[in-house]
Amino acid sequence: MMPAALGMVAALCSPIPAQDAPDVYVYHDPHWFHVGYLDAPKSTDALTWHRLMSHALCDELGRRGVHAEVIGAEQWASICEEARRCIVVDIGQSVPGAIYHGQDEGSPLERWLEAGGILCYAGDWFCHWYALEGGERGGDSARHQGDDDICDANLVRDGFVGMSCEPTEAAEEVLPAFEGWRTLRPFDADAIEEHCPWHEVYGTAIRETDAGRLRAADPVAFQVPGGQGYVFACRLARSTHTDSAQMILDFILSRGLSLLGGERP
Repeated sequence: MMPAALGMVAALCSPIPAQDAPDVYVYHDPHWFHVGYLDAPKSTDALTWHRLMSHALCDELGRRGVHAEVIGAEQWASICEEARRCIVVDIGQSVPGAIYHGQDEGSPLERWLEAGGILCYAGDWFCHWYALEGGERGGDSARHQGDDDICDANLVRDGFVGMSCEPTEAAEEVLPAFEGWRTLRPFDADAIEEHCPWHEVYGTAIRETDAGRLRAADPVAFQVPGGQGYVFACRLARSTHTDSAQMILDFILSRGLSLLGGERP
């Protein structure tokens, strides 16, 4: 498991020697902060918890030899504009309106993913919320269309709340620390298989309903339909997200950097 830095959220990112541009960026911005996906412990506030957790993940990646930096919304917008091939981590903080604010087509986030960017995402319904500039409570809703807008396919549906996902065989290799968890609004595993040219499901659950079988995917990684980039999504629920940070660390080291380099299993 990841060191206590994420559990205690007590370490800040240590200095990293000058080198080439990072492969990994961890998103934290207090000016575009919406806490709808994050539960902070009672001993602190959500903004502080998120800042320390983001820096702790950055620090742990640095210890593993991966150059990582914490960035804000303007830097993420620049990454999208430049179509920079890199990994951006977004844990429990809604994407900023600077890169997606409900556009059906052509948002900077969508264009970046199509060009080869990799998004590691943890939080409730994928891109249901986008954050507005101006404060930690700013936010608006894409009205359940975020996955459709960004991925050009309906990959998240109602009816999955409260399912308990268990590890798959793929998780043994990629996410060895994953032991299972309850998910709220996971990806639809059947839709992922239908629309995504490459995918790996690391946690799954099945629910029989009058309308048919539902098969949840959380955690899951997939290539975006019609694009070159990838999404890794986990802990699709409101949470403290320390377990999400562990999953993202494992995914980056086991799979994300290889995907970034053009290697796919």
